[in-house]
Amino acid sequence: MAINKVASGWQVDFRPEGRGSKRIRKTFKTKRAAETFELSEKARALTGEYTPPTKDTRRLSEIGDAWYTYHGHSLTTGKHQLQQIKATARSLGDPVARTFDAKEFIIYRDQRLSELNDDGTKKVSKNHLNHELSYLKSAFKKLIDVSDWHTSNPLEKVQRLKLDKRTPFFLKLAQIDQLLLSLEQSKNPDVLTITRICLSIGCRWGEAQYLNGEDIHSGKIHLTETKNGESRSVHIDESLEREIYRGRPRTGPLFKSALEAFEFGIDRAGIKLPKGTMTHVLRHTYASHFVMDGGDLFQLSKILGHKVIQMTLVYAHLSPKHLE
Repeated sequence: MAINKVASGWQVDFRPEGRGSKRIRKTFKTKRAAETFELSEKARALTGEYTPPTKDTRRLSEIGDAWYTYHGHSLTTGKHQLQQIKATARSLGDPVARTFDAKEFIIYRDQRLSELNDDGTKKVSKNHLNHELSYLKSAFKKLIDVSDWHTSNPLEKVQRLKLDKRTPFFLKLAQIDQLLLSLEQSKNPDVLTITRICLSIGCRWGEAQYLNGEDIHSGKIHLTETKNGESRSVHIDESLEREIYRGRPRTGPLFKSALEAFEFGIDRAGIKLPKGTMTHVLRHTYASHFVMDGGDLFQLSKILGHKVIQMTLVYAHLSPKHLE
């Protein structure tokens, strides 16, 4: 049994079931992929359930399904990511994953970047295309990790598009008052409270909307269903805690969907938001006012749940010390 370097990559050449059994020769782009394949085939042979490998005919959308089975189902945003993977697969013509490569994705990405709306604006943002790349790349990586993909990650070396640096848009104090007054008129019983939570602790809309009664105690909101999967706890004042529990259960889900009601509230308040901002403006608003009031950036990064301080530094220009 051996793995050898050849002109086209790394070749696995072995007999999974020992001398006299069928010989397997297969070439991979990376040594890691070759080693993964060899180990998986040896393990199957040891269990007595070995059958010679056949060509993988799964299409790109099916890679998404496999990713969701092995990993995505455990993520808060798993269903959303699966939908995006399938949407990207459809846009690419849902090719056979085995033949899909980096060049094909880069050509697709360049075409999407050139698409314009009737008013001359771009149909798809660089950030959106970066998400498409991340979701697909992650899907292949997870399948490699569980030995369900026996060649290299076709998108491993594709780089994210560099984004134009923009100052986060946030609501001024007068706009906050206008928004809250507008939401008080909403028929949705939860939209105002969810908005106040976001403005009070800087959490994402989904993190607030999917809170359970058990997540609020000891003067804190304990966020467990977060984007990066890491829990965090943030202090709240007594008045907000009373508002959250007013007419709501102490256990189980606290709120129903209120996103549409929030969008109507923004419109009624006459607030114009940059494209793609919507509920995230509440998070930017909290962070911006926190820094303008002299808050510490390191502390803010912990409150927001940023993994790296660089994500928080976009608010640094608002610091009084920075302005000095």
